[in-house]
Amino acid sequence: MGVLDTEQPDWAHYAATELILLPSFGLEGGPAEKLLYRLHWLLLEDGVRLFAVDDKHEIGEENWLRPVEKPDDAQIHLLASAFPNGPKLVQVSPDLLQRFRTDPGPLRLVPNCRYQTVSLHPGPDPSPMPGSAPVLTVEVVDATSGKAVPGAGVELFEDVPHAIGDLGTSDSAGRLDLKVAGVPLKVERLYVTPPGTGYWGRFAENIVITSSPYQVALDPVAAAHVDAARRVYPSVDTNGAGVRVGVVDHGIDAGEVPVAGGSNLVLGEPDGDHGDDGTGHGTHVAGIIANKQAVAPGGIAPAAEIFSYRVFGVGMDATSFSVLMAVVAAAGDDCHLINLGVGGLAHDVILRDLDIWAADHGSVLFAATGNDWGGNVTIPAALHSTLAVAAVGRVGTFPAGSLEDAYIGTRSTTDNDDFFASFANYLPNRAVDLIAPGVGILSVREGGGYGPLSGTSQACAVATGAAARALTNASWLTDAADLARSAAMKNHLIPNTQRIGLPLDL
Repeated sequence: MGVLDTEQPDWAHYAATELILLPSFGLEGGPAEKLLYRLHWLLLEDGVRLFAVDDKHEIGEENWLRPVEKPDDAQIHLLASAFPNGPKLVQVSPDLLQRFRTDPGPLRLVPNCRYQTVSLHPGPDPSPMPGSAPVLTVEVVDATSGKAVPGAGVELFEDVPHAIGDLGTSDSAGRLDLKVAGVPLKVERLYVTPPGTGYWGRFAENIVITSSPYQVALDPVAAAHVDAARRVYPSVDTNGAGVRVGVVDHGIDAGEVPVAGGSNLVLGEPDGDHGDDGTGHGTHVAGIIANKQAVAPGGIAPAAEIFSYRVFGVGMDATSFSVLMAVVAAAGDDCHLINLGVGGLAHDVILRDLDIWAADHGSVLFAATGNDWGGNVTIPAALHSTLAVAAVGRVGTFPAGSLEDAYIGTRSTTDNDDFFASFANYLPNRAVDLIAPGVGILSVREGGGYGPLSGTSQACAVATGAAARALTNASWLTDAADLARSAAMKNHLIPNTQRIGLPLDL
C-alpha cells in the first residue's frame, strides 16, 4: 500500500493520532502517480460521508470516490489536503497502518510532528528545598520613577547545578514572595524578565541578599534607543520595497504591524484569524522586519509587505502539516522570503521535502537555529535549502546589568564588544549559515507598546529584514516563482555577508 519512512520514531504513539499521506517522492505526485490512487477506503472531511476507492481506477481529485456500505469499512479519515495531488492529513486505523508498514507501494505515510516556538529560557525552573517557606519578598520597581512594575518574572537560583531556588511573577504592587533557605542569602544567579513592554530585564550572579524585601530596579526602554540590530541596519523608509515576506509564527497584531494578507493554518480555526494569538512572538518578529510606527524602533525593511501565517493554536504546538500549509500559502501569495518561527529535533520528512519544494517555487526560507545553549541546530533550520540563523550581540547596545548580560558568549577576535550569544545552537560545526543580532532586540508587542526580546528568533527576523533590505526593488522579484528566482536571491544575499571575527567552531 505505501512506503513507511523507517526513520520515524515510536509508531505506536502515532497510530491513533494524525499522520500525513504523501507521494513516494517529494510533495507532489507526477502525472502517473495520483496521490491516493490505490487506497481502498477513505472517510472524507467531517466523517459523515464514507467512500471507497476502486483499485483499478487511477484517481483524480473528484470522481474517484464511491460510498462504502458500512462505516467500519472506512479505514482513513481525511482531515485536510495541502493541494491537489499533494499531502493529505489523515487518521488511519491500526490495521491499515500495519499494511503500510509491511506492503510497500506508491505512497508514504509519515507522522505529523510537533513544533514549538523557538523561545528562550535560562534552563530548568528552580524549585525550593523541601520545607522551605516564603521568607524573601522581592520588589520590582521602575529605576527612574520608583513605581511598582507588575508582570515581571523572577527566577532565583541558590544552587544552579541542582536547580534549587524559586520563581514567580510580580503582582500589581510589583511584589512576590519566594521560598528560600533564609536571609541573608547567597544567590548564584538572579534572572528578572521584564513585562512585555517598556523595560529591560535584570541579571546578577554571585550576590548576597542581606534583607527582605529585596528591591530590583528595571531600566525603562526609550524608543530612540539603538539596539544591536539598528546599529548595523538603521531603518530607512524605502528599504524592502517590492519584497513580500511571509511570517510563519503565532500570528501578527495588524494594529501594530500592518499585514498585506495571510491565513490561519490551524486545523479547525477560521482561515482569516491570523492575528496574534496572545504570545506576542509573531508580532515582535514582524516588527523587527517591517515596523512602520514612528513611536517605536523602525523595522529593518519597513517598505516590505508582510504576510501573517499562523501555525500555532492558542496553547497548542505547531505541526508539520500546519507549517507545510503555511509555506504553500506563502508561495501562493508570491512571498519572496519566508521567516519560519518554529523549531524541533524530530526527523521530519514533510519539512525536509518542503525545504526543497519552497526553493523550487521561488521562495527563500529563513529559520532560527534554536536556543538550547549551544545544542544542535533544530529543524527546519538544519535543512539543506533553509538558511539557518544564529544570534550574536554587542556590548553597549543594552544597559549594563540587564538580562542580556546573561547571554554574553564567545567574544569576537576583531572587536571585543561583539559576541556570540551563549544560548544560540550551532552544532554540528558549520551548521550555521548566517549570524545576526539577536540579543536585546527592540520591537513592537501585541496590543501596543514595545520592548526587548532575545533569541535566535529575533536574529532570524533581523536576517530576514536585512535580506529584504538587500533585495529592495531587485529586478528578479517579478520573475517567475521558480528555482531560478530563489537561487538568484540567495546568490545575491550570501556574498553580501561579512565575518565579524568569531571562530567557525566557536
